Amino acid sequence: MSVYCISDIHGNITAFHDILKKINFSNNDKLYILGDVCDRMEYGIDILLEIMDKPNIHLIRGNHEQFIIDWDFYHETADVNGTKYIEHNWFMNGGEPTLNSLIELRSFYRDIYYQLINYLHATEYSINTTVNGT
Repeated sequence: MSVYCISDIHGNITAFHDILKKINFSNNDKLYILGDVCDRMEYGIDILLEIMDKPNIHLIRGNHEQFIIDWDFYHETADVNGTKYIEHNWFMNGGEPTLNSLIELRSFYRDIYYQLINYLHATEYSINTTVNGT
């Protein structure tokens, strides 16, 4: 078993798959993703959906995942000012492609949308772990 750590994928699904292939990632390995799976490129939601069902991939929540959680909260509570504030900050950080994908997911696949939101709520900002006894 090998343990790997990556961060800042930012929707680049090709690079993500290339890394997994390069390290020959298997079900016996562990991968820690230190946040920022989404935004800047258009496949962040696809990557999140791909990793959320893999028990050997652990996502540590980054600020870009927090944007999704915050947007969902303000959108669900119909807080227009909160939603606009989050969208403005999110777009300044490359969030437009992710929000477009998220809106599509929410419109056509509500059950998957809420599974994703619940998954993100369950992620942690940090973890303590031991690798090779250290």
